[in-house]
Amino acid sequence: MKFSNAEIDKRMYVWIALSELFTDSELTASDKNRLAEQLKISGYPLTEIETILRDEVLPTFSGNLLAVAGNWSGWSDEEIRERITKHLDLGVRESMKWWRKIHVQFLLGQNWQEIKYLILKERIE
Repeated sequence: MKFSNAEIDKRMYVWIALSELFTDSELTASDKNRLAEQLKISGYPLTEIETILRDEVLPTFSGNLLAVAGNWSGWSDEEIRERITKHLDLGVRESMKWWRKIHVQFLLGQNWQEIKYLILKERIE
């Protein structure tokens, strides 16, 4: 999957926010609120944010959650950009989408569900 530089710049905001879900640190309620706000102002609908999470961010950073001593402080913006664009250059394999969907639930579980709720909550109110 190839994106223009302009689209990558737009997605960076979402990539940075979603990459925080893959640090080996406990997210606080204020972290979840902040991430939900960042994702809301990205301009992407929730369905696209979930696709970005599943197909772009999860395959790039999920290994950190499975590591014995994972990165707990996060990644620089440049490292996020470099790692995800490298992954995208390899292509998103359609046959692996079911695996990524399961891993979003397994690896991120409650954190992602709470952030989704916070995103949707204000749209409903």
